Amino acid sequence: MIQRLHFQLRVFLIHFFVEFSKSTTNKNLSGWAWASWLRYNFINLGFVINFNYDTIFEQALLPPFYLEYSNIIPLQFMGSASKIEIFKPHGSINFGYRQLVDFGNPEMSIYESDMTFLINDFPVNLLKTSNLSSERSNADIVLPGEMTKIREFQNVVVGYGRLKLRSNQFRKCIIAGISYWDVDRPEINEIIDDLPPHCEIKIVNPTPPSDLIRYLEDRGRIFSVHDFIPPNI
Repeated sequence: MIQRLHFQLRVFLIHFFVEFSKSTTNKNLSGWAWASWLRYNFINLGFVINFNYDTIFEQALLPPFYLEYSNIIPLQFMGSASKIEIFKPHGSINFGYRQLVDFGNPEMSIYESDMTFLINDFPVNLLKTSNLSSERSNADIVLPGEMTKIREFQNVVVGYGRLKLRSNQFRKCIIAGISYWDVDRPEINEIIDDLPPHCEIKIVNPTPPSDLIRYLEDRGRIFSVHDFIPPNI
């Protein structure tokens, strides 16, 4: 019973963020300061780690900006021109189990499915945008205030592996929208520790968590704090 309730909560959050993403278009993102910043700086963006489930970041970078997901094995490009790699360690509304990506009745609500799985280590593919509201076989996201249960899943492990593989290329790291709660702290610390010593960290938060500042200071990290939007990179 408890497991089923946990699944329903995850499905509710996915449904909420699907509707949120559907209501957000490229047009109404045009006034978003971060969208402007991303489009101006995209050429210098190499790797993005997004703990959110929604696809607002992806929508802000419509063609000619293309994404590849670290969670997908092998990497799948959404396009063929200017590419940014994105890793979503807490899941995403557009991830579906690879063997079951076409599973279910598209006319059936995601709430009505009994053939569902909770927290299973299956490879994932991208769901079509038109199928996001349809019946799905999984809801593998990390709930707010919950410590991750999917850190060792193959689609998450590969993302952290990509981070380690590419980290020596990084000159700057921007941390934004992170609470640094206890449940997320081990993953954030792991990301910070994988950055090369010369990497300059920019925290976008008018009141950054004191524990995060202390963690950076204790490790001799180069960092600065910005109230709203960081300088161009």
